Amino acid sequence: MPDKKLRHGNIGTVVEILATDAFLVEFVDSEGRTYAEEILKADQLWKTRYQLA
Repeated sequence: MPDKKLRHGNIGTVVEILATDAFLVEFVDSEGRTYAEEILKADQLWKTRYQLA
């Protein structure tokens, strides 16, 4: 989705579950500014885990 400033591997946060298979996902830069918000299907998402050291 380069037209929406999104590339494979961008990390976003699901901010709302819209339906069983539709999610509102927010993407922010290193300063915390939103650069994209998109409705994505489950098959467009990867589950990631972050663990504090």
